[in-house]
Amino acid sequence: IKEKWTDEKCGAYEKNSSISAAEFYKTIIKIIGKKDDKNYEEVINYLLELPEEQKNSLGKNEHNRWCAFLLTEGYRHMDYDCKNGKRQKDIDNKKHACLIPWEDLPKLDAIQKSDTGKDPKHQERDVKNVIMAIKIAELISKNYKEINNYECK
Repeated sequence: IKEKWTDEKCGAYEKNSSISAAEFYKTIIKIIGKKDDKNYEEVINYLLELPEEQKNSLGKNEHNRWCAFLLTEGYRHMDYDCKNGKRQKDIDNKKHACLIPWEDLPKLDAIQKSDTGKDPKHQERDVKNVIMAIKIAELISKNYKEINNYECK
C-alpha cells in the first residue's frame, strides 16, 4: 500500500486490480466456509488464525485470480529485467514478471533478491492481499465513493 488513489502515481492498473480483488471477496467467503454476513472484521480475524497451509492456499487462489485479471487485461509474461529500468513490470507494453505459477514465485524472489538485495516474498504478499481484498470489499460496501480515498497496493 503506497499512494492514495487520487494521486497521479495510482493509475487505472492499480485501481482496477484492487477492485478486481475486492470482487473476489464472495469467493474467499465460500472457500473458508463463512456466511457472507458483511462482518468483515470477523472474517479477517478468522483468516489470520488459519494454519499456514490454509493461508497459503488462499494466497495461491489470490495469485491465480490476479494472473487471470492481468491476462484478461492483455498482459503477458516477461522475464525479470534488472536492466533498462523495466524490473518486474512494464505497464506500457502490458508485461509482468509475476505472471507465473504460484510455485515458481520463490525462484523469482531469488532472482530479485540477488539483483536488489531485498526479498520481495511474492507468495507472502499474495496471502496479505487476501486481507487487503476484504478491506477494499468493505469500503465498497460502505460507500463506493470512499474508494477514491483508499490507498492502492
